[in-house]
Amino acid sequence: WDHVSVYEVKLLDDGEARELLGKHAFPTYQKLESRTDLVRDFLNHAKGLPLALVVLGSLLRGTTEDVWESTLKKLSMTPNGMINNVLKVSYDGLEENEQEIFLHIACFFKGRNREYAKKVLDSCDLWIAAGLDILIKRCLIRIEYGTLQMHDLIQSMGRNVVNHGYRDDPEKRSRLWLYDDVRNVLQHNKEECDVKAIVLEPPEPIEIYIGLDAFTKMSKLRLLILRNVHNSFQDPVCFPSWLRWLEWHGYPHIPGFSSGSKEIVGLDMGKCSVTAVPEQFK
Repeated sequence: WDHVSVYEVKLLDDGEARELLGKHAFPTYQKLESRTDLVRDFLNHAKGLPLALVVLGSLLRGTTEDVWESTLKKLSMTPNGMINNVLKVSYDGLEENEQEIFLHIACFFKGRNREYAKKVLDSCDLWIAAGLDILIKRCLIRIEYGTLQMHDLIQSMGRNVVNHGYRDDPEKRSRLWLYDDVRNVLQHNKEECDVKAIVLEPPEPIEIYIGLDAFTKMSKLRLLILRNVHNSFQDPVCFPSWLRWLEWHGYPHIPGFSSGSKEIVGLDMGKCSVTAVPEQFK
């Protein structure tokens, strides 16, 4: 790194923190006083961090005091009330489909065009339109100039959810986006693999060995995007028939799939040497 800038996050004082929490938690600020004790406890957990206050307030907006109390119990069980755990409470309150969409964005699609991400995730049966509205209301994501954006701390929380408990076992994670993890999984080629999605887009071209059946042993794989990735194994690779979205720019062969009914919805083999659409994809 030639230059690293460090910025200190300005913590809010008690009055500022109370006002920010109230703005997001209550339709009208006046209702804040009716829950003084609960509000104080949440302020203690947020520790003056604006992002934590916004996320917690959005999570609690329009809910009952019982929900506030149960959310406090969850926060109390996290060590030291660290910001990652405060943010994760909002993630834990999502439905499964919304959690899946959130994790895909945190791992792969931050900064990407909204419509592109919609096509990819819809192909994986993650109906993104309603899910995005929920994530926006929870202040977990935002839309800027047609792209999906989220705070760095929220992205870090999402990626920690994926990696949690599997630091040394990338084949047990649901999503892979780092070169070393992808290489490890593909080279070891284990029978038991929980990977649902691989997106590898290095800034410079890289070479990696991907054997004939490296992907077909991934029984849960639905999404595969490779850019700037060249296979040192020269022969064609067999893709799993259950794959829903496949992008591999520069892949030099007609993609072949394992036996069984093909579930492919999206296929992008840009910059490849294939000049005609194979009969199987017409």
